[in-house]
Amino acid sequence: MEPKRYQHGLVRSENARFGFKIIKFCHGLSNGRDFYAFVAIEPHNLGYFENHYTDYYHSDFSAFGQEILRGWGETPPEDIIDYIKLKHSIEFGVDPAYLLHLARLTLQTRERDVNSFRPFPKQEYQEYPEKPAEAYGS
Repeated sequence: MEPKRYQHGLVRSENARFGFKIIKFCHGLSNGRDFYAFVAIEPHNLGYFENHYTDYYHSDFSAFGQEILRGWGETPPEDIIDYIKLKHSIEFGVDPAYLLHLARLTLQTRERDVNSFRPFPKQEYQEYPEKPAEAYGS
């Protein structure tokens, strides 16, 4: 199956852990009918999604993330793609390798990067000998 331009995407989200979510295009079956859905997944849950999602097996995607749109059929019409893109400010056509890179980010990675930031290079300070007692006098 040829990848579609709306198969992978990114959306900024204030209520997401890292400020964005990954959009995945999914297929499912409900009452014997095919449907498609766009699911917003937290980056750290992408591995779980990749390991457990199977086309046409699920009818509920809440275990993976937040379902933001659902429609009947196998592929959405172009006006639906334009609508969801504008309504949620989704950037479609993102490279799957980049999404995997983003999914590897963790809070520890972010804390390590923040804590390792030093605006000035570490400097060695020279120790000066103490002043002789007579220098403190009079």
